[in-house]
Amino acid sequence: MLSHKFFYSTNSIKLKQESQPSEPEPKDSQPLEPSEHPLNFFDTYSLTFDPEKALEYSNHILDDPISDITVQESSKFLIPFPNPDPPTLFETLTKPFGDGYLYEPASTMVHLCVERLENEELTKVFDIGEGFNKRAYFLTLHIWLLYRRIEREIPEGVLLNRYLLKIFYKLIKDWLGLRQTPEFRFRGEFENTQNHMVKFIAELQKCTEDGELYPYKLSVCFKKVMYDDDVSDEVVDLLVKYTIRQFMHLHNIDTNHLMNAMFLWGDTEEICKPARLLKRPMMQLIKYGGYRVAKVDQIEGSDTKKLK
Repeated sequence: MLSHKFFYSTNSIKLKQESQPSEPEPKDSQPLEPSEHPLNFFDTYSLTFDPEKALEYSNHILDDPISDITVQESSKFLIPFPNPDPPTLFETLTKPFGDGYLYEPASTMVHLCVERLENEELTKVFDIGEGFNKRAYFLTLHIWLLYRRIEREIPEGVLLNRYLLKIFYKLIKDWLGLRQTPEFRFRGEFENTQNHMVKFIAELQKCTEDGELYPYKLSVCFKKVMYDDDVSDEVVDLLVKYTIRQFMHLHNIDTNHLMNAMFLWGDTEEICKPARLLKRPMMQLIKYGGYRVAKVDQIEGSDTKKLK
């Protein structure tokens, strides 16, 4: 079994943004200033720190039982498969030539991520709030966790990840629609937000390349990017432990349950109450899609760092 002290390699698949149609930019759309370019922020590779303190912090995080989860405990969050009729010979022979069967698990996985945002106990613990920025980053964190696990399932994992990102980007567009983003700015706003989320995923990937200090680097990334330095150390520490725990939980899940999205997140009482029922997060169970704008001015005013 893989030790929880190490993340596996990140080099098997390169993340790509959703391709955009080659249409001209609206006349009213203004280019970003160089100082406001969405990729001009925290870079893991340029991080300076005291190696001894970073190692001490990392060991402290990894020594906490919250950061680990056994295969036996992970099995409690697996959803039993129903007993359907066996596939016909035609279905068995034609399945390798179709790819639509992977879209439904990808959709369910995005619902799993949205469920995290609708879990009020969880968002309160991690000080997520109702603003767009933190919710987008928290959603992206869970998308990344799934992405990292799925990329190991070759070749089907490549296609599943493609669907996962496609549905994720569609959800971001829906959120921007809820914010009543003007039509002439919509494409620019979406590309700007998408750039931030892709860059965040790239930074998470880079943080976990260090087999010893990744807990420390994750903590800095969360603090700088997700919270814009406006968060307590206790919240960041717990989020790092939670992230490592969920990473290990996904690693413990067998291929069949993973690729069919027949699992739930590996929660613990120390963070939030685990699900009482093993029920897939279907559309009917999603309340508001992870983001709502009941009080737009108040909510957006709480975002001190704008995505621009």
